[in-house]
Amino acid sequence: MKTLEYLILIVIFTFVIFQGKASAQEGASVASMYVIVQHSEGSAQYDANYKRLQNEIMDKYSKNTNIVFISYDVTNDAITANTKGELDWLAVYNAAYENNGQEGVIIMDAANKTVIARYNLDAGTKDILKSIAEGTQKIARANQ
Repeated sequence: MKTLEYLILIVIFTFVIFQGKASAQEGASVASMYVIVQHSEGSAQYDANYKRLQNEIMDKYSKNTNIVFISYDVTNDAITANTKGELDWLAVYNAAYENNGQEGVIIMDAANKTVIARYNLDAGTKDILKSIAEGTQKIARANQ
């Protein structure tokens, strides 16, 4: 039963991610920030925090084409993302690898491949949103 619930969550997560980009054109611009949700299959902590992450963080930025939300399952190295544009899979993998297989949220500058912040899955929404906002401002200043 737990496996079925987990599969349903993954399907919903994938649908939500791709729904925000359904109208995007092919060859969309390269994202400036990656928000990586690193988890393991059947994780109770991921299941417990998924709805909050979706409702309070992912939905808030779903129309922002500069931010790509990535689901990285450390159990099987499965990566899904909400973009039709380019994505540096190796940078995502390396950031996740540096997290030592720990579940969490990694906020990353996509251009220079540096990690802006790392959080546990149960970290406060305000902290994660603050890091995303500060990271986007930092990236914007660097691109001027």
